[in-house]
Amino acid sequence: MLGKKLILLPFLIVFITTAITYAAVPVRIVLLPPIHRQNYNEPELNHFAFYKLKENLLKNNYDLALDIQVQNAVNKFTHGHPLEALPEKKILRGLSKELSSDLVFALEFTELNSMIISSLRNEEIEYKNVALTLAIYNAQDDSYVIYKVHKDEYSEFEGVNGIRRLVENCLDHINKKVSVYLKSIIAK
Repeated sequence: MLGKKLILLPFLIVFITTAITYAAVPVRIVLLPPIHRQNYNEPELNHFAFYKLKENLLKNNYDLALDIQVQNAVNKFTHGHPLEALPEKKILRGLSKELSSDLVFALEFTELNSMIISSLRNEEIEYKNVALTLAIYNAQDDSYVIYKVHKDEYSEFEGVNGIRRLVENCLDHINKKVSVYLKSIIAK
C-alpha cells in the first residue's frame, strides 16, 4: 500500500503544480514603442529594441496588449503625436487604465552616438555610446520605476552593426532587471 502511495505522489505534485500555474491570474503588460530623443535615422534600431523586449516578456508567458490597441491608446493621449520623451507617471497611469493593464513599459533611447576618430597610426577607431532608460508603471501599487543602462566603447569601425550590438547589450541588462522586478511583484 505504501508503494502505491509513493508512486502516486510524483503525479499528484505535477498535477497540483500545473493547476496552480494555470490558475494564476496573468500579468497584463503594455509595451510602448521605443522613444528616441536623439533623432537618429535608424528605425530598425527601434524595431530591434521593441521586439527584443517583447520577446523577453512573451517567453515568460506575460499577457501583452496588442500593438494596435497600444498605438490607439497612445494616439488618444498624445492627440496623434508621437511620444518625444519618456512619459511621466500620469500618462502611463492613464494608459494603464485605458488598456486595463497591470504594468506599462516605456523605453527611451536617451543617448545614441557614433563617431570616427583617427588614431596616430592612421587607423579609424569608432567611439560608440548608447544609453537606454526604461520606465515601468505598476497599477497595483501606483508606482513608477526607472532603470537606466549606459554602454560605450572604442573599437574598429562597425557602423550600425556596432551600435546594434551595444543596444543589444543594454537590452540584455535591462531584461535582467525587468525579470527580477517582475518576479518580485508576482511574489507579493
